[in-house]
Amino acid sequence: RMIQKRTNEMGDSAEADEAPLAGPDLGSGGMLKRVNSIEEFADLEGVGAETSGKDMHGAGNVIGNLPPKGSPECVREGKLAVMIKDELVMCNVALTANMLMLGLPGAKSRVRADAIPLHEVVRCQRNTRESCIFQIQTVHEGFNSGATYEISAPPEDVDGWVHDIRSLSAISYAAKNGWVVKTQERVGAFYQSTPCQAFVAFLICVNFFIVALDAQLQPPPDSSLYNTMEKLDIMFLVVFAVELAVNLFSNWFRPFWKDGWNVFDFFVVSVSILSEMISDFNVPGMTVLRTTRAFRIMRLAGKLKSLKRIISALTSSIIPVANAFLILLTAGCIFCVLGVEFFGSKSEVSFGTFARSAWTLWNVLAFGSWDDETLPVFRKEDGTIDFWILIYIVCLVFVMLWVLLQVVVALLLDNFVQSKARSDAEDELEKLKEAEVEGGTPLQPLLRDFVLTFDTQEQLKRGIKKLFVVLDVGGEGFLDYHKMHLGLKKLNTDVRIVISEEDWTEITVHHTLSNALGEMNLQQFEKMMMGQIKSYIQRGLTDIMAMNQHRIENHAMLAGLRVLMLPKGDEG
Repeated sequence: RMIQKRTNEMGDSAEADEAPLAGPDLGSGGMLKRVNSIEEFADLEGVGAETSGKDMHGAGNVIGNLPPKGSPECVREGKLAVMIKDELVMCNVALTANMLMLGLPGAKSRVRADAIPLHEVVRCQRNTRESCIFQIQTVHEGFNSGATYEISAPPEDVDGWVHDIRSLSAISYAAKNGWVVKTQERVGAFYQSTPCQAFVAFLICVNFFIVALDAQLQPPPDSSLYNTMEKLDIMFLVVFAVELAVNLFSNWFRPFWKDGWNVFDFFVVSVSILSEMISDFNVPGMTVLRTTRAFRIMRLAGKLKSLKRIISALTSSIIPVANAFLILLTAGCIFCVLGVEFFGSKSEVSFGTFARSAWTLWNVLAFGSWDDETLPVFRKEDGTIDFWILIYIVCLVFVMLWVLLQVVVALLLDNFVQSKARSDAEDELEKLKEAEVEGGTPLQPLLRDFVLTFDTQEQLKRGIKKLFVVLDVGGEGFLDYHKMHLGLKKLNTDVRIVISEEDWTEITVHHTLSNALGEMNLQQFEKMMMGQIKSYIQRGLTDIMAMNQHRIENHAMLAGLRVLMLPKGDEG
């Protein structure tokens, strides 16, 4: 019903197409006309975005690119004429399930210049004055600030574009604003809250205590204590099943199954429910399923960050340690074969077969069979030493325990330390981001992406130039507050950038980097961006210095770098 209602609101009726949207008067003189300033920056094409789909040295990570031609995510694509500043310019247009993307003007460009989230489309209809033009109106407070777009398509394709945009917009709107989505957000916020997670962790600990107490007391099946334990177990099982259902609902669908701890929770709770359901049928061998109760305590690791970090470090060490274990197992098999060859005739019980030899060597390595007759070092006849057996034991202990086992432990510790270091680095990065938000500028997300993207100053200037072209809607050769306000929040950054007029005054250094009309040309924009990037790096060094005060050598090195980056006297 919501999809149908939204489709009707966007004009999916004959009457709606008769209601024209406000827009500039289209004249034939402006059709398919290139903007001059765009042609001046034609060298920005071919940086890598058109060939590989990813522009590593032209701000592609920040600006974004259209999907590759023929990509499955494209519902419809083509070269259309888009109205920009009273002129229609050719650009590539791609329609996906959630976004209508407009390329930078130019027949070959697949650099994304603009995008329209489909759930924010209010109206989509044909223009009554020009049959080959359709108009798209967006919400006022949304991503496009209520802008109205006019796009010209071949006459035979106009209806197809309008129909697909309306349909996908209605579906996207319903997916974003349906009551199920809203309920999921509220339930997810409650479930992920610290009090809720602490309460679940407390219940897991209490349940494990009761399971351990039941294993210790072993009450008779007909006793009242046994019935009490069974009722408590069912009660905790119901609570955990409800908790799992809440988690599954709030993270439906892919986010739930991408988390390994959620999969583990689902397995443990599902097996527990299955064992409880078949307990009354006396199915042979199925009573072993009740042992999964003991694994419920492992769910605690998914609730506590410190325990999760340890388990993650251990699991990340499995593959490297498994390779070392393979070498250890190979060496052990070699010693088993040698034992059968050398001592099989002396002790059929201990070395008669490969399996018996393996069991004997396991006991020897576990220091459990040195005092019996498994490997008699001293001969019974005259009490002399059997040097072959002695050499065999010494070689076994030296190779297996003193060398290979130490390698396994060293690899385990090394991978554990590396995993912990990565986790600590992630925590420090989060702290650094928090410090950037508190003491940074609105351009912080953009500056961070620029610093991480470029390797040389030439690449940096090239990226700034491309960013200027994208922000300069219409190719007029200047940026003002309005263009910056609309363009910055459309960039592909992790945090949406929204600047105010006060921010614009600060960015332009109290309008010293703009003319009397508040307009900034390419040279002034480049100077502004270089200054902002330098300030960003200085603030980052200051924050990192504060985080590394206990590391004297790092603190001194960072302090030196910060001093070197301070402006010289002639730079103000």
